Amino acid sequence: ANKTMLYRLKNATGYEAFYPAPIALYTARSERGPAADGSRTYIERWDSPEMAALGVRYYVTPNKQPCESPFTRRGDTFIYENPAASPLVTGASAWIEPTAEHLATSAAGLSKLVVRQAFYPGWRAWALGLELPVAVADGLFPELRAPGPKGRPTAVHLRFVPESWRMGLLVSLITAFLIVGIAELRLRLWLP
Repeated sequence: ANKTMLYRLKNATGYEAFYPAPIALYTARSERGPAADGSRTYIERWDSPEMAALGVRYYVTPNKQPCESPFTRRGDTFIYENPAASPLVTGASAWIEPTAEHLATSAAGLSKLVVRQAFYPGWRAWALGLELPVAVADGLFPELRAPGPKGRPTAVHLRFVPESWRMGLLVSLITAFLIVGIAELRLRLWLP
């Protein structure tokens, strides 16, 4: 999960204060058993097929792992690489991530795009001037189809825009107008 995305940041700590229920189920499937408590998931099988699908490329630990995966040692820290890790976006010929909540991709028309980020309500996508429906793949990832002629490159933009941001902005604007309006009315009544 990437709760910090709500604040337009990337999570680099592996700790989450909350996460959608599918995260715990997905991690448990990877770990072959319960892998979560009320506030975090535990990942030890970082090279499992599930973690590769999630895009987990590196595993950082203070302990040497009994495996054949390539690793780097920096002081007391071991960094293991999972070469089977999926890219952030599958199905795209290219993608960039200008900000934590925005992805710009290029994909052939009718391609299925899967973003290896946790699906939260608020993921929206556009291409060719149209908003695209965003579904949930594997119970966890945002998924959509690139529109356009089959095989022709299409620019697709995905943006994380939670409804709560828009609702908060609306409530804030209404409150500001009310405060200004009441202040002006009181000034008119007070001044001759």
